[in-house]
Amino acid sequence: MPNKAIIQQDRFSPFLSRGKLNLSAQALTDKDIPAIIHFLRQNPEVKEIDLSFNHIGDLGLSDFAERNMTVVHVNFLGNMITDQGIALFAYKNQSVLKANFSHNLISDEGVYKFARLNNICLNSKFSTVRYH
Repeated sequence: MPNKAIIQQDRFSPFLSRGKLNLSAQALTDKDIPAIIHFLRQNPEVKEIDLSFNHIGDLGLSDFAERNMTVVHVNFLGNMITDQGIALFAYKNQSVLKANFSHNLISDEGVYKFARLNNICLNSKFSTVRYH
């Protein structure tokens, strides 16, 4: 029986090119985030990830923010992220400097909470955040 880690590695390897992991429109959900994090830990050269047009919600976003240690640029455009998710991201983020949250379920209040949390969280320092 093949090693589970090797199968996970092979699952995402075709989407890796020059330090960028492009997983756009792959029908990924919150349940896929642990496998993605495992892949990223095995490939620390990945600094950018595109998770746009998937089905990732608040739980997956929070999990990614808490466990990601290498990626500095993320694209979550067109997922299912709400005000709660973006606030959790601001609170738990440890390494992302540029993020795109456009076309999610985030209101102006969510952006306000994100900005407020981002100002008081020492680990969250963003150069760019897009949300509309």
